[in-house]
Amino acid sequence: MAVALHDFMIAWNEYLFALVFLVDRPDRWTVSLGLSLLADGVEVPKTVLMAGSVISTLPIVVLFFAGERLLTEGFTSGAEKGWASG
Repeated sequence: MAVALHDFMIAWNEYLFALVFLVDRPDRWTVSLGLSLLADGVEVPKTVLMAGSVISTLPIVVLFFAGERLLTEGFTSGAEKGWASG
């Protein structure tokens, strides 16, 4: 579960990977590719761009807080409790 959650958080906003494979298929673009369309002119609508960024970040935040305990358990499962002096 820890690896799946971590991989999903990293891959969610991957811009370059989606751009390479989906450049010819705008109907399947990710949110980050769609937001990049807003910045193609001289004046960028900052309020719309920031609102879109917040909306695209919300699923990651919700998943992180829902799986935070499992993520922490997965990252620390191999750690030792104490260190013996030798």
